[in-house]
Amino acid sequence: MLDYKLIINGYEPPPTDAEGYTVTENKIWSKNTGRTASGLMVGDIVSRKYSLSLTWSELDSEAAKLIDVAINTEPFFPVDFINQRGEELTRNFYSDDPKYTKKVYRRGKLYYSDYTVTLTEK
Repeated sequence: MLDYKLIINGYEPPPTDAEGYTVTENKIWSKNTGRTASGLMVGDIVSRKYSLSLTWSELDSEAAKLIDVAINTEPFFPVDFINQRGEELTRNFYSDDPKYTKKVYRRGKLYYSDYTVTLTEK
C-alpha cells in the first residue's frame, strides 16, 4: 500500500510536505436537511465527495507552471490520490485559484515558498 500518490491531470508534481496534503471527505446532504422545530436534525446523506488541500513549501516556477496547466486546461480533470483509508482512487476534480506567496531566488531559479491550491471533487 502506498502512503502518498498525487497525479493531477496526468502530471505528477513534486511531493507536498506532510502537513501540506490534507484529504477531506465531505458529506453532501439532501435538499430537505435541517433542524425541526424541536431542534432535531433531519436529512439524508446523498453522496460523499473529496477535497484535497495542497501546499508546497518550496516549489520552483517550472513545477508551478505545470500544476497551473494541469488544473486550468479543462474545468474538470482526473486526480489520482490516496484517501484517508490508504486507498488509491481516481476521481474528477476542479480547483480553486492557486495562491503563490514569497517568491525567492535560489541558484538563479525562482521558487515559491508557499504555493497552495484546493481541489474539490466534481
